[in-house]
Amino acid sequence: MSDAQTSAGSKRRGRFRRIFKTIAYPLVALLLIGWEVQEAHVYQSEDCDLKTSAPSESGLMKPMYSGVLRLTGLHGSPQVVSLGIDENLQFIQTNVCPARSFTADLVKAVASQGPALIAIDKYYTQGVCSKDDSDTDTTALLSAIEDVGVPVVVGASTTESRDKINTSSCLAAVPQLFTRRADGPSIPPNVHTGLTRLNENPLKIPLTWDIFSSDSAGANLTTANSFALTVAELIKPELQADAKFQQLLKSPQQPYANTSDLPQNTKVSDLLCAVASSDVRTRWNLTCAPDAQKLDLKGKIVVLGAESSADKYSVLGKDVYGYQLQAGYIAALLNGAYLRDIPPAWLLLPLLLFYLGAEILLPYMEIHKHPVWPLWHVKYAIVWEIGLFGATMLVGFFVPLLFHRFPPVAMLLVVTAVFVPDALFESWYVMNERLEEEEAEKELRS
Repeated sequence: MSDAQTSAGSKRRGRFRRIFKTIAYPLVALLLIGWEVQEAHVYQSEDCDLKTSAPSESGLMKPMYSGVLRLTGLHGSPQVVSLGIDENLQFIQTNVCPARSFTADLVKAVASQGPALIAIDKYYTQGVCSKDDSDTDTTALLSAIEDVGVPVVVGASTTESRDKINTSSCLAAVPQLFTRRADGPSIPPNVHTGLTRLNENPLKIPLTWDIFSSDSAGANLTTANSFALTVAELIKPELQADAKFQQLLKSPQQPYANTSDLPQNTKVSDLLCAVASSDVRTRWNLTCAPDAQKLDLKGKIVVLGAESSADKYSVLGKDVYGYQLQAGYIAALLNGAYLRDIPPAWLLLPLLLFYLGAEILLPYMEIHKHPVWPLWHVKYAIVWEIGLFGATMLVGFFVPLLFHRFPPVAMLLVVTAVFVPDALFESWYVMNERLEEEEAEKELRS
């Protein structure tokens, strides 16, 4: 085949590819921009879907996101442990008032082991056991918390605002047992609260929520800390002065945690059997082994919760309870074991570099026999493009991990979807061109 024929074939091929890329790459850019807008969007619906997951985090994408988190090898703080109220303790889980007395005994048992902080993944409503919360069960709980001598974090809840005002939130704070009021009980000074609300995607750490101070007209819009963030800032106060961490709190995109590495979890009955008095074990009808082992809780952050089927999640291929996730979020925040999202502008950079190399530089090096120094002539640009594509994928995936950023998996997949069909077409064309050249050489020799 003559140089003129080769040049004509290259030009035709180049025109086809330019048309394909002219459509594909702007489409990719628009998809990425739309993706980021969706991810950062704070929903204004009446369903109160505030900071929710992007479509990429379900279906096909979720296993890939899970794989990335496992690959990072990020580990949470070993200082965090979790204790679950056994699922078979139905009496405790279904009777609100006796459950407060049970929690009081449990808090005392945990406190006897010298923890650094106790976090109770449960919220307590006002006026349930008595109108003024002066009943014996509530009094026992408040007294036990006040006597432990360490910070105690309890959950807080929200409700849907009746006004359903179209702002950045439709959630309103719910008055809690631990909300100070004139006609209420004395609140222990060591009590702190945090919202137990989780992100729709349990791989993400809930940090803050925009909520109204009350479900009434004229309520103020405030920012409330999550349960996990409240604990983390109490144990590690320097987070409040950390510029990067504060920037993370201001971002609408919540970070990813490696929830495949959750803290040690033990049943509450095991602890009570090991350290509680016989009166406590009898009161709650606990069946204990004679050789029950004590847990090492000294200096630990102990997260208490319930093994409830209503609070169970499927995460990274296994079922976990809500309090275990909260413990994992706390451990991740304390150890910096989380991945932040990449700023939207940086998502387009790998795409731009790949486009410049594959669609401008390499075709120029293929067409010109003597490109401008230091460039060299390449016979088959597609071979180099495949190499460039592989390098782009590796850089786009691993470089963000070095900076504790979540790789732009969605972007890399979309670029792959554009490149692969183009590479297959080009490879097929080059193979046919090579066969035609061989046939032409045979004819000339014959």
